Amino acid sequence: MDGSRIDGVRRVRAAKGNAPSKNCRIGLRALRIGDCSIGKALVFFNPQSAIRNPQSIARALPMKNARYILFWCLVAVVGLFVQFIVTKWATETEKDPDLAETVVFAPVQYPEIAARFTPEGLKAHIDALSAIPSRQTGTPGCDAALEYIRSQFRALGVGEPVVQEFPATVPVHDVAEARTPQGTFTLHPLHPNGVCPAATPKEGIKTRLIYAGSGSLAEVEGKELDGATAVVETGAREQWLYLIDLGARAIIFVERERPPRYIGMTTQTMSHQDVPRFWMTKAEGAPLIALLKSQDLEATLYSDARWERRTGKNIHVDIPGLSAKEHNKDEVVVLSAYYDSSSFVPDLAPGAEQACGIAALLELGKLIAEHRFQKCVRLLAVSGHFQAIEGARRYAWDNVARHTSPMRDVSPQGHAAFFGLDLSSGGPRVGLFYAGNYFSQFENNVKPRVSDLGRRATQYVNEIATALDLSPDELFVDTINPAFGKEWFTYAPTGLALDHEAALIAGVPSLSFVTVNDSRFFAATPNDTEVNAENLARQVRLLACLLPNAFNVEGRYLKRSMQRVACRVTGRVVSFDPKEGYLPNKPVPNAVVTARGMWDQMILTGVMARPVTLADDKGEFEIPCLGYNAEALYQMGWLAFEPYVVEDGHITWAPDFGQMGRESYPTRLLPVQKEMELMCVAFPCKTLDLFNLVDPRNYNLLNSLDVLEAASNSPPAVYGTTLQESAWPSFMAPTASIFTQPGKRLKIT
Repeated sequence: MDGSRIDGVRRVRAAKGNAPSKNCRIGLRALRIGDCSIGKALVFFNPQSAIRNPQSIARALPMKNARYILFWCLVAVVGLFVQFIVTKWATETEKDPDLAETVVFAPVQYPEIAARFTPEGLKAHIDALSAIPSRQTGTPGCDAALEYIRSQFRALGVGEPVVQEFPATVPVHDVAEARTPQGTFTLHPLHPNGVCPAATPKEGIKTRLIYAGSGSLAEVEGKELDGATAVVETGAREQWLYLIDLGARAIIFVERERPPRYIGMTTQTMSHQDVPRFWMTKAEGAPLIALLKSQDLEATLYSDARWERRTGKNIHVDIPGLSAKEHNKDEVVVLSAYYDSSSFVPDLAPGAEQACGIAALLELGKLIAEHRFQKCVRLLAVSGHFQAIEGARRYAWDNVARHTSPMRDVSPQGHAAFFGLDLSSGGPRVGLFYAGNYFSQFENNVKPRVSDLGRRATQYVNEIATALDLSPDELFVDTINPAFGKEWFTYAPTGLALDHEAALIAGVPSLSFVTVNDSRFFAATPNDTEVNAENLARQVRLLACLLPNAFNVEGRYLKRSMQRVACRVTGRVVSFDPKEGYLPNKPVPNAVVTARGMWDQMILTGVMARPVTLADDKGEFEIPCLGYNAEALYQMGWLAFEPYVVEDGHITWAPDFGQMGRESYPTRLLPVQKEMELMCVAFPCKTLDLFNLVDPRNYNLLNSLDVLEAASNSPPAVYGTTLQESAWPSFMAPTASIFTQPGKRLKIT
């Protein structure tokens, strides 16, 4: 066989000198094996010529190459078919034929069951809990609420409640006041700016109190703000930032009217400004404002606000089931609600709206104790809900996620299902939710598996509505199988962090019952003291009729197991000391470590979205039950873990972004497996706070910040920054902080 070079490709000539085929070109590829070279023929087609002369294909192609191409065509077809089947299998709804539902109540019994749940009975629990000034996790008020719940669980007569303890990092204080020649005024520290609590040096802050009205520039015109403390009324909203920019040292907010929840969001930033901010109730602030309207007052502010590691407590009691089947003996169905409270003024958090869920749990527990489920029902009351759902994450991690369960087990560690109660009183309808805003797990991995649970609930709701002479649309919304194309988030006008999300990423079939179309306008405020008990009673009546029928089963709740994507992050906070070694290895004790996501969220209806933990004396810390980045939309991309040491409200150590810090030891982590470790490098620093970072040309927030050494125009060897990036929250403070070594001259662009 001879050949000729045409366009760099050797074309085949027949042995008898025939012209080369235009349909077949052979390229030679050498494959070296030891000292040998083997030539391999590769066939390429010229489609235009093949169309003109289709008979030439058979002559040009050797038989083995035709079989080779046919084989891979068949492989491609089979692959597409398999992909179609897998996609259909993964997205179609599922039903377990062995569900074995047990109907406890007949339709004629629904009116009698519903009548047992009265507004007065629910409000009695809410009044008892909201009478406690604050139920913030780890405080005496939270412990008092725990004892109330313990007594209610004991009254069920099914056994002694079990308490699970866990560490929780929360802002606390013992003293906060303004001392003036005219008297001492009580202050209430606001929630920290990022990690900076509303604290003063031990000797206090010597200042002048000036009245700033609603905080507008016109109301402070002609007043000396440098070093002063501005006393503003709650209508100020974010205007207090302009007063700080003009030199004010601290801010005191005085309640003028019942403050809605969004006021709390505008009284803080997430970029760690050292600006003490305090709250006074209307009664506390009236005498002070009366004095300030006539003259400024010399004063000294004192506050020992700080972060502390306290003990959070979950409590549960098990109501034994009736089933004699072997697999039901070790399985539980968890019915959960949180009992702690939250406010942008931590020590003024009555949390009446926030007590609706636990009130419903206590009343439903009485019914379940009387009419038993087939499976054991665990009534679970969690705290730490408003600290990045810490209590639910700790329960899910300690009881499920940290253990190893068979991959096909639909009830990992004996947890057959988890149902959360996140109820409020702003509306009469309750919805069945499969997702929330905290982890926002991808719906394609959750929705198909739980779709049948939603449809079954809807069927029973139709029966219940008929028996109670109501319309189903007035009672219930199935957000798993949306009607009219409305997804679950369209029924939640405010961001919701749901406790069932923690159990869901641990692999437990989990759903939440949530009050729909309720903005919870006054929740998480110092004046959360009123509820519409009739609206709440209507929701609880539906749940009382629904749960013992629709979710009382002997079989499995799901056919296929859920994704298990829970991750625990452990780490150390260290510093680099060249006198002690070539690597950062010196522990930084008692650092406050925060975790923020790529799409950072600030507050979800009172829930602080960023996990915060306090490192121990060795600089070690852990944050359990975070979601894999591939499954949890909120954490998609990375999580940044940043350590700070805060003393008297000042940041004295900050994360190092320089050469021996983040550049060599990244603090951004992609959670991709069950256990993850990292090292966070910090350095002693001075802080520069920046305000009013707005582009005056288009009024956009500045979302990039470059720090350079003034002499060399290069990044400093040691430095750190924070910048509040534009994201989803409705209010973004135009602020930033820069951390640098003392004495450094910097250029900021």
